[in-house]
Amino acid sequence: MRKIIPYNENFKKYLRIVDDPRKQKDSKRQDDPGSPDGAISDDAVPDDAAADDATADIAAANDDRGDATPPAHEEIAAADAGNAAAPEPLAKPAAPEPADIRRADFPESDAVSYSARFREYLCTTKKLAAGSVDAYVRDVDELSAFLSERGVPAPADAVRADIAAYLLHLKHGGRSAATVSRKMASIRAFYRYLFSAGYCTENPSAEMKLPRIAKKDIEYLSIEEVEALLSRPDDSAKGVRDRAILELLYATGLRVSEAVEADTEHINLRMGFVTCTGEHGKARIIPLGRPARAALEAYIFEGRAKLLRGRMAKDKALFLNYSGERMTRQGMWRLIREYAAEAGIERSITPQILRNSFAVHMVQNGADLKSLQELLGHEDPTATQVYLCVSRNRIKDVYDGSHPRA
Repeated sequence: MRKIIPYNENFKKYLRIVDDPRKQKDSKRQDDPGSPDGAISDDAVPDDAAADDATADIAAANDDRGDATPPAHEEIAAADAGNAAAPEPLAKPAAPEPADIRRADFPESDAVSYSARFREYLCTTKKLAAGSVDAYVRDVDELSAFLSERGVPAPADAVRADIAAYLLHLKHGGRSAATVSRKMASIRAFYRYLFSAGYCTENPSAEMKLPRIAKKDIEYLSIEEVEALLSRPDDSAKGVRDRAILELLYATGLRVSEAVEADTEHINLRMGFVTCTGEHGKARIIPLGRPARAALEAYIFEGRAKLLRGRMAKDKALFLNYSGERMTRQGMWRLIREYAAEAGIERSITPQILRNSFAVHMVQNGADLKSLQELLGHEDPTATQVYLCVSRNRIKDVYDGSHPRA
């Protein structure tokens, strides 16, 4: 027989459900997790102004919190007090502080745990290259060490004043505006991750102003300088390998990290293209010119076997060193500098300058922006548009040299 429950008992049960904080959803939290490799915020200010703003941030935050960060419920209460139309919140039972919940999640050292989880997030979720992940985590570790010296127990406990103090620390330490902006981009990505994962109740890096970075002209080689550079390797096993590296970098515009991580199976000599997995795990196919294809064929079928000297390769790496292991980024940087010096190029040459040379020469010979973006593997077309200014400068030079009344 069905039991009839009085109306007042049903109403009491409803009140208990409404009053239970576990049944209520927090609708105030908003965040855009974003990408750690995103562009630096546009709300940049000049260097001195950034220092003044950071000093003001520290003073204001320290006045507000004293020696400790105010609890989250006090900040919410203060915000509600300024809104006369807001209803009075229901009384809630005491709940553990967010910091206590975070500590339960991390039995070991907090800084190490946050850094390790951030690394895992960059590798598995964002699918960044190993070099990019190392750079992000290195920046986060430096911040964690600074916060520890400042008395902040864990990165998730930092407030806006702590981040502002770190920016001042970098500036007074002689770091350039570009370095400070790069480190701040890593810190913003880190705190976006902590906030979205629920490890902190606010993002202390949000709306932080950065120093303005002066725009630099793109460095690239002339076609004559490229020809001189590519002609320097000899016919030894090392020379055959180095010629293949130089030809591949200039013919495809690969990043040095992409060339280092390339495997033999990524090269299709019969069809004449290379398959590259760039940033964020996105693959692209880049054609190979005849000189690059010939240099790679000579290296894969002859030079690579000589470098192995009868040993089994430890992996399928395309470019090997004398130990039969995958070449490093430092090794490629060094060989480019050595051949540039032999070719009589006085300025310092890096793999990025070869990549720039590829892009500039493509634009100068009529390549459209969309095709160039796909070849370079740019997610944002604005990153490719910087090469158009070189084309405009060339048009001006042609006009000055051709028009009789220029």
